[in-house]
Amino acid sequence: MKNIIIWGIGKRFNRYMRGGYFLSCNILALVDTHKANEVHYGYTVIGPQKVLDIMKNCDAVVITSTSYIEIYKQCLRLNIPKEKIVIPDYIETDYFVFNIEIVKQISE
Repeated sequence: MKNIIIWGIGKRFNRYMRGGYFLSCNILALVDTHKANEVHYGYTVIGPQKVLDIMKNCDAVVITSTSYIEIYKQCLRLNIPKEKIVIPDYIETDYFVFNIEIVKQISE
């Protein structure tokens, strides 16, 4: 079972949760700058400043937000290793190369 942090609590996040994509994962935290302290799917959302407190036990940070570029940059500023950052949607930019195998591994 993978330990994950989900960053971004919006439509994409809800689509993944309703679809059961993370049922076999241990969700360590939900992160969102604008929704800190709200409760979603039984988890209290934390702000980005608290991510480092739980990173040592985390296998992946899954970005489920349309603001993925800003969040990706923020993750790098927090020294989160690139190989732990996952963006599950296909994105054609210089920042990311889509790797379906990573998403499959997390969802297993």
